[in-house]
Amino acid sequence: MCIQDAYFTTLRNGIVIIRGVKHSPLSRPAKPLIRQLPPNYRHIDTFERSVYIMVLPEQSGAGPSRQPSSLVQNTERTPLLSSASEDAHGSHDGYEGRQRLTDEEIGAYERRPTSSWVAIIAAVLFLLGIIAAIITLLIKLPPVADRYAHEAMTYSFYNASVLNFTDEGIWMQARGSVGLDASRVDDKFIRRVGRWGTGIVRKVHLSEFSMEVTLPDYDGFSLGIADVPAMTVDIRDGHENDIDVITLVKPADNLDKLMPLLHDYMDGKLSRITVKADSSAKAKAGWFPIGTRKVSERMTFDNLPTFSNPDISNILLSDPADDTNGIEVSADAHMRNPSPVGLTVPSLDWQILLPRCSPEELVELSKTTTPSIPIVPEKDVELHLSAHVPRLDPALTAVCDGRNTSSMDDFLLTYLAGNATTVYIRGVPSSNTPAWMSRVLESLTLPVPFPGHKAENMIKNFQMSNVKLSIAAGIPLVSAVIEVTVGLPSEMQLGVNVTKVRASMVDLYDGPDKFGRLEMKDFAPAISRRDDEGDVVVKTDISNVPFEVTDGVVFRGIMRSVIFGGKDVVIGMQGSVDAGIESGMGDFVVRNLPAVGEIGMNGLPMSEFEPKFEGMKLMGTTHSSITFGADARMNNTTPYGGVIPYMNVHLIYNGSVIGDATVRDLKVRAGEPFVAHGQAVFDPGHYGGKTAKEAGAKFISAYVSKENLTMTLRTHRESIPSSPNLSEAMAGLEFSMPVPEMFPPADGEEGHDREFMRDATFHVLSSSANFILHDPFPETRLIIYDIEGNATHDGTFLGRLAYDQPFTLYPGDTETPKFPVYWDPSGVGKDIVKKALGGNLKIDAVAKCLVSVGTMKPIWVGYNATGIGARVRI
Repeated sequence: MCIQDAYFTTLRNGIVIIRGVKHSPLSRPAKPLIRQLPPNYRHIDTFERSVYIMVLPEQSGAGPSRQPSSLVQNTERTPLLSSASEDAHGSHDGYEGRQRLTDEEIGAYERRPTSSWVAIIAAVLFLLGIIAAIITLLIKLPPVADRYAHEAMTYSFYNASVLNFTDEGIWMQARGSVGLDASRVDDKFIRRVGRWGTGIVRKVHLSEFSMEVTLPDYDGFSLGIADVPAMTVDIRDGHENDIDVITLVKPADNLDKLMPLLHDYMDGKLSRITVKADSSAKAKAGWFPIGTRKVSERMTFDNLPTFSNPDISNILLSDPADDTNGIEVSADAHMRNPSPVGLTVPSLDWQILLPRCSPEELVELSKTTTPSIPIVPEKDVELHLSAHVPRLDPALTAVCDGRNTSSMDDFLLTYLAGNATTVYIRGVPSSNTPAWMSRVLESLTLPVPFPGHKAENMIKNFQMSNVKLSIAAGIPLVSAVIEVTVGLPSEMQLGVNVTKVRASMVDLYDGPDKFGRLEMKDFAPAISRRDDEGDVVVKTDISNVPFEVTDGVVFRGIMRSVIFGGKDVVIGMQGSVDAGIESGMGDFVVRNLPAVGEIGMNGLPMSEFEPKFEGMKLMGTTHSSITFGADARMNNTTPYGGVIPYMNVHLIYNGSVIGDATVRDLKVRAGEPFVAHGQAVFDPGHYGGKTAKEAGAKFISAYVSKENLTMTLRTHRESIPSSPNLSEAMAGLEFSMPVPEMFPPADGEEGHDREFMRDATFHVLSSSANFILHDPFPETRLIIYDIEGNATHDGTFLGRLAYDQPFTLYPGDTETPKFPVYWDPSGVGKDIVKKALGGNLKIDAVAKCLVSVGTMKPIWVGYNATGIGARVRI
């Protein structure tokens, strides 16, 4: 490639534009030579077709520039480059060692992108305005020519590049083409006249002019003023003219009015735009002057390139290397760039913002600086970002009005749910940024999508142990030790300390069947540590967490298996956990972490729960009931405990309910013995009518006769009246236990001394007998209204006794009246008794008596005794 016919133009502030025509490659590449330039100038860029080399003073952006002393000529026809032949023969010996541009360097500059998102819109619009101005300057001819020009005019937009940002404005290059196509004109006469006239004129030359571009759709807002260099345009039919302009765009004073345009563009609402170009320029056709043309023209352009939100990836959070507060955040950004505008975005300072409860109130999260970013037209942009996030502003962790979460809670909740959330960026003034650009950046707040990370496997282990059940205000409560293992996402390489935990909502399962729910209202203090795999192990004690039974059938089956079946079960847990985090950037809460775990429950060894009753006593009577009280001492070897303020169960004998038992203020500690204070009410008539009364009578008869009895305790729908749901869920659970002895022997006493019948005496001459009976109730008397029974010795019938006069048993031992004895009519029985006269005789007795206790209505009670040592007297 070679460059010929080079010229320069010295513009304002010492900026020099070197312009040359690029021709096809020669047989041997020729190096373009540039005449001597001052050492404080530097090469900026070159472009296709025509070669533009813009040389800026080193102080170009920092105030008034010096007019270069060595480039004083201000003409466009002064050659700057040698011809190809001169270059090939090595002329200009004095140039060796000076600044050169090789073909490779020119190609590299042609490929080098330049750009800034702030200037993309301005560059496109100014180019459109320039094309509009050129068109209208050419077509402001007499009516026929005017119509021909409007109908035949063709134009297109190639691209735009931003070359530099200065305090005065934006240096940019705009490229497009304009021409005339006569075939587009419908009227034959106008087409012929236009083709003939433009063929004669051939070319029109425009002098340098200024152009103001405004936006009618935005209240006539002035984007700015551009100085357009002189140019010559071929207006013949079928000729396309490349328009390649380098110009300084001076931004308008009131940049606040630019904001609606920018917001519409960022929101994707700017698919078309109308620009209005106002300018005036001197024009001439060949040597014939056309005069100064004033132009005001509108043009509408469709299908503008759209702005796309960046894709954020490879996010990494880490602790600062210098142990300062805060965290370091880095990420990669990818943004689609359909724009034909190229530029280099300078290094810019930004605020990173989060909404404080609403998008209208933004709070600074961090500051960052983006490096210089080269943007190639229609090529995606790749960028690596980093920022230091200091301790969080308290406004971000404060609970929002009307909610129970803070802004940081909501951000993390959305992030860990795998959903994209939004952060905002806003420009910050910088000494390296022109003042007008700082005003634009400060006024523009951009939303940036922040990708989420679904926290499906963050909770690696979730276990509950040392479970205790209690009831308060009718609500079942669970206390336990929770251990959670948290695996941090790979992008979170942070040192964190979990200070509190809350199982906000945990569902309980037996296999696939859900039966209950735990819900913690408050956080529980926690301690955490790192394990060998780098996971965070958190341990906390929860206390009195409400427990709701949602399926009583499933729950009842679990209780039957664990409590009464002695089987081990595994209860599944699935829900969410909230964790209070202490980190370098402050304290905050991570909410709704998905958690799946289990509770292993061992079957209870009920043999070790066999109660030992103490202090049994009669509490009171009614006309149909007797109330007993006692303390039951039991040993708890299980890891479970609980508190039950009140619980009632039915007492079952031979399938009939004969009473109920109540336990109050039951407190059970894991692995410790405990005492249950309870009472039982014998009242079969209340629960089951005649059948229950018969069962009750048989129970008392067997009990007094010291038979081995087993009582069944059954829960019912009102077992825990303060918690109807739990009662309903536990209804029907049964537990059998031996009936305690009502008259336990005192220490040192022998077993027979605690019998109801303590002694018996037969009187032979009077054919009578009396007994010593024991009343165990110190404050209640027993009254026997009628008694009858039979006595035998080794199976031989001795006789029958009967007595229908009431007598009273007082607390302790009472000697009964003499009961008449009716001997065996055969005389065998009486002979056996006579043979034992003066001694003792072992007898067996079967009797029934009509007895009442306290105020209770008398009932018939049977009594069987064997091996009674009866004394025989005259």
